[in-house]
Amino acid sequence: MSLPPGPKLPAPLQTLRYLREPYEFFQECADKYGDPFTLRLAGFPPIVVFWGPDKIKDVFTASPDDLVTGEANSISKTFLGEFSMLALDGPQHRRHRTLLLPPFHGERMQEYGQLMLSLMHDSIDQMPVGREFALQSHLQEVALQVILRAVFGLDDDEDVRKHAKEVILKVLEAGVAPGLFMRFMQKDWGAWSPWAKFKKAKAAADELIISIVRKRRNQALTGRKDILSLLLAARDEEGQPMGDEELRDELFTLLVAGHETNASATAWTVRRLILNPDLWKQLRDEASGAMEDGQLVATKVAALPLLTATIHESLRIDPVVLMVVRQTKKPMRLGGVDLPAETRVICSTYLAHNRPERYPEPRRFDPTRFLGVKPSPFEWLPFGGGNRRCIGMAFALYEMKMTVAAILTRTQLRIPAGKVIKIARRGVILAPSEGMPVIMDKQALPQERRPAAA
Repeated sequence: MSLPPGPKLPAPLQTLRYLREPYEFFQECADKYGDPFTLRLAGFPPIVVFWGPDKIKDVFTASPDDLVTGEANSISKTFLGEFSMLALDGPQHRRHRTLLLPPFHGERMQEYGQLMLSLMHDSIDQMPVGREFALQSHLQEVALQVILRAVFGLDDDEDVRKHAKEVILKVLEAGVAPGLFMRFMQKDWGAWSPWAKFKKAKAAADELIISIVRKRRNQALTGRKDILSLLLAARDEEGQPMGDEELRDELFTLLVAGHETNASATAWTVRRLILNPDLWKQLRDEASGAMEDGQLVATKVAALPLLTATIHESLRIDPVVLMVVRQTKKPMRLGGVDLPAETRVICSTYLAHNRPERYPEPRRFDPTRFLGVKPSPFEWLPFGGGNRRCIGMAFALYEMKMTVAAILTRTQLRIPAGKVIKIARRGVILAPSEGMPVIMDKQALPQERRPAAA
């Protein structure tokens, strides 16, 4: 079978453009070759790119036995482990998803909302006033502390939490080395090569997570609300729990998915708000209605309509992940195209989010697009879709709302003069360049931190 047309550049040059100018490259291909088109990236088989809603629907609703994700994400096994849900297909994937979903149910987010707000307040307290700093580093610290406390349950031992943070930060930083997700970069060229550094840091992280899991198994779980404890108590249809190695890989996956992606998505959102001061004021006024005694209340923040729409729009216009990946297990017709077995298929998040038929003036930031509108799963896909949609979607959206609300109500930020924020690749994540540099001109104290009246 002949694949859809695509650029004629040699694979190394296509790879270079994909890495350096992902938006421009995808848009040029879409304009010239239509939907779908075929890319050829170094180290990968040909990749067929879909981006229209009808074609994306075909992909997301196809049988998971015919159109698999684990094999398409096989490269993720080297990063996340063989038991990561992102690397599994078939019964194994269904079992893991069934066990992992309940702790991430939307209602459970209320348990973590005030923690998220408190940690963001602590971070704002540490931000300098009047001089430039990287906002993303603060957001990453908050995201990591949320994971250590809400996911791992390390909220009662500061020394253990500090050690865990050191080990985890090493592997997370090693894992975002430029181009490391490309197969030709996954070579050990000595102790100081990027791949060798990552493998060493990953081994230490694996050992740490296993030790946390085994220690928690020997503790009473009754009354604990952290996600690790809930997973330890979960049982599949045959009454079997997840093994230590399964939990290790799934917890590491949650670390990777919940740290860099959330911080980057929030940083992009804040950038958009800085560039739209009237919207900042509107959102700050809206957030004032989510306060009691001068403090933000998580459940009220989560229900703010304009804030929710703003985050949806930010995830549309500045997606932190470019694509959703699948692979055909057999010859099949998909999106009106006949594809051979073992064809890599992706749905382009960027192109789906920039269709003028659905989003007029698509590069204009306009949260009103989502006011009172539930995003279509085939036209808004920052968390993937179908049976592989990110299980942490509700958690991530909840955390973004808490983080942005705290920033809105307590700070006044601006981008330093002359700074142009561009896309910086951190692994497969698209983050703001230079860590999203900002200057804070004003910092307000939340009610609980204000000194008592004399």
